Amino acid sequence: MYVATLGLYGMKPPTIAVPTCIKEDVEKLFELHGKMDQSELKHNLIGLDVGALGCRKRQ
Repeated sequence: MYVATLGLYGMKPPTIAVPTCIKEDVEKLFELHGKMDQSELKHNLIGLDVGALGCRKRQ
């Protein structure tokens, strides 16, 4: 998993953009994965609506 790999290498938490309508479900997935792995998956999750402008930059 992308977020876990960044954490292993000591990099800063990624910012992940998802559609607003599924943001809550994605948050639950991160929580469940963290419980199964017994770790904290640090990340910044933002919800974007259709047509919203998001700032993209390489990490």
